[in-house]
Amino acid sequence: VLSGIDPLQLFLKRFSARFYVNHHVPFRHTAFGCEGCGFQGYSKFFYVLFTKIHCFSSSEELAKFALSIGFYISASGIITFNKSQELRDIFSRIPTDRLLVETDAPFLAPIPLRGRRNEPSFVVHTAEVLAQIKNMDFKELAQITSDNFFKLFRKASDRGRYILKCQK
Repeated sequence: VLSGIDPLQLFLKRFSARFYVNHHVPFRHTAFGCEGCGFQGYSKFFYVLFTKIHCFSSSEELAKFALSIGFYISASGIITFNKSQELRDIFSRIPTDRLLVETDAPFLAPIPLRGRRNEPSFVVHTAEVLAQIKNMDFKELAQITSDNFFKLFRKASDRGRYILKCQK
């Protein structure tokens, strides 16, 4: 038994994990400052799932652990904020085959739109900063993160992406 974990919570997590695995739906875990919360105790539980850390804003230690068990790590508008240099440094070391980019709408609008209600069209600003962090062309980053999305969310249709490629 994991210390500090309610047995009912653990049962429900395991039950939902079986559902996700059986239905090929990725399991999503959100971690905001999760150090010391017993996250490592779940390593065997999470290992069998395709997973992501949504809106990553934690430590390099958590990023390394998450990567070691197969998580994708998602960047939000936080990486564009002036006081987020440490987070940008962490993202510079995350392998591109594990990167995602997201809006976290309606929260965390990126610079230059900070303070507004976030929306999906704003993700381009986050992706531009992530491309700079990774020292790559924006289009290359967009292709990589799109590919990662479709690897993670296997039931999502990439039909629209195919149409765009054909129009080039």
